[in-house]
Amino acid sequence: MSNSQGPPIPSPPSSSSPDSNTTAEQPRSRRKKWAPKVKTGCVTCRVRRVKCDETKPHCKRCTAYGYVCDGYVTPTNPVPAQEKRLTRRARPAADPLEVVLERRVEPPEWEFLEACRFYVEHILPIRKRELDYDRPLNLATRHRPAFLLAMAAQRIGLISNAANILPHPEQLTSIPGLWSKFHEYMMQGIEDINTYLASSAPYFKVLALLRITDILSVEFTILGTSWRAHNAGFLALLASCKRLDLYLPPSPVLGTATQFQVVSAAVANTTSPASNPIVELDMFTPEELCKFYAVQIYGELPCPTELFSEMLRITKLRRNAISGVDYHEAVAPSLTEIFARIEAFVPETWNEPFGVPDQPEFVLMARIFKCAVALYAILSLPPPPSQSKPEDVKLWATRRLALRGELMVLMREALAILRSKAALSWPVAVAGVAVADGSDEDRELVLSTFQSADGGLVDCFYVVKNSIAKLKDFWASGKLGWEDCWNEPFPPMA
Repeated sequence: MSNSQGPPIPSPPSSSSPDSNTTAEQPRSRRKKWAPKVKTGCVTCRVRRVKCDETKPHCKRCTAYGYVCDGYVTPTNPVPAQEKRLTRRARPAADPLEVVLERRVEPPEWEFLEACRFYVEHILPIRKRELDYDRPLNLATRHRPAFLLAMAAQRIGLISNAANILPHPEQLTSIPGLWSKFHEYMMQGIEDINTYLASSAPYFKVLALLRITDILSVEFTILGTSWRAHNAGFLALLASCKRLDLYLPPSPVLGTATQFQVVSAAVANTTSPASNPIVELDMFTPEELCKFYAVQIYGELPCPTELFSEMLRITKLRRNAISGVDYHEAVAPSLTEIFARIEAFVPETWNEPFGVPDQPEFVLMARIFKCAVALYAILSLPPPPSQSKPEDVKLWATRRLALRGELMVLMREALAILRSKAALSWPVAVAGVAVADGSDEDRELVLSTFQSADGGLVDCFYVVKNSIAKLKDFWASGKLGWEDCWNEPFPPMA
């Protein structure tokens, strides 16, 4: 080993040194600033191990990032450190049972722990297969009542799929205790919403919007009858905040909830009669709706924003078509422009503000939605009147058959590579109507999107048996029209 030493390292100059300002010649050594660990932050920030700004009653960090601020623990009178040491030495070891009985230790929340176990063992594996999966829930900061409600609904949904029974108390009668818990959690959620709505504070408006979203997702899972009311209520509340110029704290969680609500309403309007839409979507401009939609990839509707915009236009055109307007003056020109924009969309160059993953399944899904949106227009809008030019009538029928054949080919390709079939839920709703006069092979392909490899119902977060029953009844009727199938409000992703 060499005994030679390198040149001495100069120490940082003191503040009294004449060279104290020449930092370029003698850089200061970085010193970590030590600060005492405080225990006065809110409960949520302490669980997340982040710095809390200690704003009361709800800290700004939780509000900005969409977490529910659980408030602050009121400290008791502090005990001097010396007295603590003496007490610890003098106190005999207590019987654990006596400690619990004397309520010196709060028993664990067994229902929450059981819900966490169910999420990790049963729900997380399904989520990991979906296109928009990023990371598991942070269960430590999840709103617990909403989480318990969601897990109770998911348990009911998976049991109904396994038993091939619709998730309704009158049909799924073997789990009365679980139904009782579910209704208890649901009532608590509704009470929370009413409490939040009674306040004019923006923070509580955000909480109300989040809790409405929790209930809507649960109603989709178990086919709740009031899903439209909660979907419309969310949109109306959000619109009222905009109208009153009420500033809502920026929150990624609220952005995700708004996207879910907008997608749910837009898709449900496609599979509902044109005379019975969720009209609260009209409170927002098409540009605002597309902005709400384009916050991130949506796993059950991985549709390019450009095509989502055309879907909204087609649905609006359906409403215009039944209002008695002249077809050639009000419908045909708009439809021609819609088809031109759809045709101009290039799936291989699909891009979004959040960035599209460089994976082949996303290009394939863009091709599927390009075809499905165009076919939705053909199937749901009235064909050219009988007095139209013969070539226009012939082109309409030819385009319908061509798009149906293309969609069947693309769906076969997707079923071979997609880990989750949930991404096909809306294209299947379109294909189901298109194959009404198609082959048995095409109908079997549509039904296969609801089946797992072993022939059972696929594990997912919507009620596949409901969609299967709807399509089979339609095919048996011998009818072909879009509203012959979707003759009542129906959420295809529920």
